[in-house]
Amino acid sequence: MVTFLALVTLANLVDLSSQRPGVLDEIFTQNIVPKAVHSHNNYWCEVVLLTALSYGVASVEADMWFVGRTLYIGHEMAALAPARTFDSLQNPKSRFTVNQTSIDGVFDTTSTTPLQLFVDMKTDGSSTLPFVISALQPLRELGTCVSNVTCTIRVITVVRTVGWSGINAINDTALTTIQTYVADAHTLGIRARFWDTRGWPMFARENIWKTLTENGADFLNADDLEAAATMF
Repeated sequence: MVTFLALVTLANLVDLSSQRPGVLDEIFTQNIVPKAVHSHNNYWCEVVLLTALSYGVASVEADMWFVGRTLYIGHEMAALAPARTFDSLQNPKSRFTVNQTSIDGVFDTTSTTPLQLFVDMKTDGSSTLPFVISALQPLRELGTCVSNVTCTIRVITVVRTVGWSGINAINDTALTTIQTYVADAHTLGIRARFWDTRGWPMFARENIWKTLTENGADFLNADDLEAAATMF
């Protein structure tokens, strides 16, 4: 597993009012409490990255495709478009400004809470990975660390995804497996997230979320960010 770790001094969110009037300003996260929620397929949100932050979501995901020497964001090849690149949609550097020398995270209520970006490479890893690293170079120049074994949490932490999927019901065997995976991840300094958990009916989804949280999962994987945020 490869992880990319970015230490960035983030004073405030970039004022994008000239591009998208009213989308955000310098006090965007002033009253938002961060929550241990992972925004699955974040690029489907009404406003990429910022919708997640508005719910206090502390982890977002980018499905990345390397095509024609460009990194595109999308769920499948047919959904890729020239305007939907990593730099334009989900690169944290494109959404934040740096004007301090001390660490200052994206959440004004707790500036030490990290924002995690999960990078899911959909094209061949050996050819895609160098360009992912290059795209993150502006963050690396501000103090990024790279590790092949362990993960050190920073204000923005970029992680190549590894996950366990298909949780529909949690019996004793599944619970033991969950606990083992969480313990193994934490040994490496990695925060645990379980992908493709049951989404319906809602009571089953929420029971699974509750069990995962109680057994050490660090993020709830969610498409319904509003519902997941209410768990905290």
